[in-house]
Amino acid sequence: MIARRVLPLLVAATLVLGAVLALRPAPGQAQSTCDAPPQTGRQPYPDELSPVFVSAGNVTLGSAAPTPALINKGYPNYVKTSPYVPCIVLYAVGYTESAWFQFDVNRYGDTGQTLISFDCGYGIMQITGSVYDNEHGRRVAGEPPYNIGMGVVSLINKWNASPFVGSNDPSVPEDWYFAVWAYNGWGWVNNPNNSTRFESSRPPFNGTQPRSWYPYQELVWGFAGNPPSYGGKPMWPAVPLSLPPRSSVNQPVPDWIPRPLPSHDPCPSGPAPTPTFTPTATATPTRTPTPTLPYRPPVPVVGTPFYIPLLSRLSGGP
Repeated sequence: MIARRVLPLLVAATLVLGAVLALRPAPGQAQSTCDAPPQTGRQPYPDELSPVFVSAGNVTLGSAAPTPALINKGYPNYVKTSPYVPCIVLYAVGYTESAWFQFDVNRYGDTGQTLISFDCGYGIMQITGSVYDNEHGRRVAGEPPYNIGMGVVSLINKWNASPFVGSNDPSVPEDWYFAVWAYNGWGWVNNPNNSTRFESSRPPFNGTQPRSWYPYQELVWGFAGNPPSYGGKPMWPAVPLSLPPRSSVNQPVPDWIPRPLPSHDPCPSGPAPTPTFTPTATATPTRTPTPTLPYRPPVPVVGTPFYIPLLSRLSGGP
């Protein structure tokens, strides 16, 4: 199959200005306008979720998650092969989207209702689209493994429709650059050369700077190499993923760019057993330490996740 894939550049019809973004509803306020109702469940701890990310990326969750499409592999010609997403990509995307929160609670281990964003993004991976009041929607809203599995489905769909990086190998995290970009919104809005949004002299994201300084994929890469801590230890092993030179990601985006080097291990923590969740469980958790977050989020801007009030509560803010 000849490799010619270009994800169409979508016109950003609604770039919301800061004054409007300040009016974004808190997660609970958005729930009444979204199709799938929130579900009640216990928020898993990071050490419970970590193996789920691994299993979801390996597509070994079975009936606990949806089945993704086959994934394209190879360049300049590609073949369809077994689906796979590196766990380091899933760890960092999940944290960028929600700080690994499926439920709108004050801390890991608490019980609450689904975390739903202003634009009806659900749970850990902020799943949008086709989330209705049916079994699928209820599982997206209430089951962390299913939600993460839907993130895998979406990332693989983005991978299959995006330009190529390197040899187009799903096991190489650096090759996911364009797919991760597309997960948040393909187009000029997340182009690293967009000088109306991003300073060309910005340092690499390390979790401490304002998110508004960076395109989405640079946030994900930054968290991959600078994981947050919980319970006195990193939530995942640090993987300092390499970014492509901005000069290679011009406008329009080319069909292929070289793989940035060095490339890295897709899942340094290795596979682990998958825990079983009871989405409606109300048991009192055995531990409730407050998570240590890597930054104090700025005022919301375009590209900044919706969960600013939640993170402020967790970090001791107002």
